[in-house]
Amino acid sequence: MQRSSAIQYNNFIGERILFWGAVFMSGGSILGAIGWLVYKTEKYQDILAAFLVCSFFQWGFYFLNRKALFHQNYSPHFNACFTFLMFGFTALYNPLRYSEIWVLLLFYPILLGLSSTRRVFFIWSSSYFILFNLHMFITAPITEANLFIFVMRSMFSLAAIGIGWLIHASLLHMNQKSKDDQIRHKKDHILKVLNALIPIAERKSQIDKNEIFSMSNLMKKIVTHLPEEKIEEWEMELLSVLHYVSRVNWPDYMFEKQDKLSSFEFEVIKAHCVFGHELIGEDEDFNRISVAILHHHERLNGTGYPNQLREAQIPVAAQILGITESFLAMTEPRSYRDAKTSLEAFEEILEGKGILYREDLVGALGEALGINDYYIGNVERAV
Repeated sequence: MQRSSAIQYNNFIGERILFWGAVFMSGGSILGAIGWLVYKTEKYQDILAAFLVCSFFQWGFYFLNRKALFHQNYSPHFNACFTFLMFGFTALYNPLRYSEIWVLLLFYPILLGLSSTRRVFFIWSSSYFILFNLHMFITAPITEANLFIFVMRSMFSLAAIGIGWLIHASLLHMNQKSKDDQIRHKKDHILKVLNALIPIAERKSQIDKNEIFSMSNLMKKIVTHLPEEKIEEWEMELLSVLHYVSRVNWPDYMFEKQDKLSSFEFEVIKAHCVFGHELIGEDEDFNRISVAILHHHERLNGTGYPNQLREAQIPVAAQILGITESFLAMTEPRSYRDAKTSLEAFEEILEGKGILYREDLVGALGEALGINDYYIGNVERAV
């Protein structure tokens, strides 16, 4: 979503630059025509011809760019390329026959900062710097007297690139801050909705809402032992609340039933994964949350649900939630069984190591519980 929004922004700004550049050249053509009609001089005739040629090419750049926008992955490069051609062609053709037309080229990196991604900015500003200096050598002879002018103009081009980068960095910062604020507001709204369901879920399930804190706290501890996994704390907090309230659509009697569930009842139980997924919806900012709740009952060997995913097909956040839920469920009393100790629950999870649960997740769970040290000590004593 973020990349898509950035491309749309680049397309809009780049297209506007090309459009108004073409409009400006068309305006120059009109003024040149008026001057030629009034004064009938060769000078205005040359100006009219030059502006007409520039206008023709720049409208061509504009329409070619619009056609290129169908290739969405490359559209920021098309914008940068055609804008560069627009400035370069105007500077070389020089419709006003102005000796200091090179100054026009200094505006390119500044506008590039408005319309590009970071990668596009570096590629095209580097190309600009090389071609800008080539332009100076082409349009003026290389002499000792011109050396200072070359150095001065080159420094101006570097300054223009620096200004363009400052504009670009500022826009990136503002866009990121805006996105962060947007996510925070959406997260607060989702939590407000889910928190309203907590009392209902607690009454129906007869499971203390403190499970939310226990689950969130344990997942955070597990993640600290998986430094390669970049999962935010707020994601684990939201997952814990979402998992708790996802049971709200279960029939009341199923929380007290001590007999084995029927196949229909088991399907109802499994539906809480889909229900939790639907509570979040299709918002891409929360995609990892909705996917994690949907697949947290999947297992490495493909025996899980709802889609019988296997191994790497299962998102890591889903696996962390799944192993945490399994452990907490075993250590809490239910109507049909007593609670197990932490050690007993971990031993049962250990039996599924590499079969149901990833080995590194089982190890991280043991580290989070401080149980791995116990096993190491037992092994050393046995030896």
